[in-house]
Amino acid sequence: MVKGGQMSIYKKLQNLNLTEDSMISLRYSEGADVFVHNETEVDTAMSETDVINRFSELVATPGLRAQTKWGDHIIQELRDSGLVTIGGHSWSHEYFVNMKINEVKKDIEISHKNYLKELKFIPDLYAHTFGETSSDLIELIKKFKYKIIFGQHSGVISQNENIYYLPRFSLNENYGKPKRFKNILRSRAFNLKSYEPKTILLDQSNNPTNLKLTFNENVKGINCFDNSGGSWRNTKINFVSSSKVELIFELPFKKRRGRINCTMPAADGLIKWFGYQYSVVN
Repeated sequence: MVKGGQMSIYKKLQNLNLTEDSMISLRYSEGADVFVHNETEVDTAMSETDVINRFSELVATPGLRAQTKWGDHIIQELRDSGLVTIGGHSWSHEYFVNMKINEVKKDIEISHKNYLKELKFIPDLYAHTFGETSSDLIELIKKFKYKIIFGQHSGVISQNENIYYLPRFSLNENYGKPKRFKNILRSRAFNLKSYEPKTILLDQSNNPTNLKLTFNENVKGINCFDNSGGSWRNTKINFVSSSKVELIFELPFKKRRGRINCTMPAADGLIKWFGYQYSVVN
């Protein structure tokens, strides 16, 4: 089964006259979770890959039934390999902040039935879809016995992060370029003591909300950026002391996601990186 523009991809790869054991590396996207590719990415992969070892056409459908055209079960193979940890990420991959709590509950319950069918277990790690969530949604998801929950804000996990809203670096076709990946590998956590307020969801009543960060270290060299007003800008920083700052947002964040990134040079050419994301509704 080939959907949409993927048929032209298949024909293009056929024209390469690859042998049966040939492979081409394709990127995958956050939006569909399991091995989605488009023609531009195939062109890039073909032009940048020196050694092509094997090719399998991958088809992504809702849930976990991602298979090669020969019926191999990719998720099950990854599960059995011992090389990856599989986490929960909802069934529908919808914008939960726009849904009623009982709808979200039903969605997660469906995902659990599918996990048991395909994986034979329910993961204990979870990632908020698009990193968009709220305190109410977090409380609901905690009831499903997830031990650790991730957002989708870039940053390195520090000891005093919210374990139900941890940062994670996206590595997809938009945010997986070599330069960014190398910067991620050079990143280290700030010695964060606390941040206030613990606001996650912004609406007309609290958008924007300034963020106060307290560290167990001197952060006089910190620089922050945010996308308030709809475009990236330098964040205004009020240095309360050498270890405490207030990030001041002069414009409201636009709908969906309000992002904040703070970095500071560290020893040996490394960088410290703190990130945060607001979910923004009208």
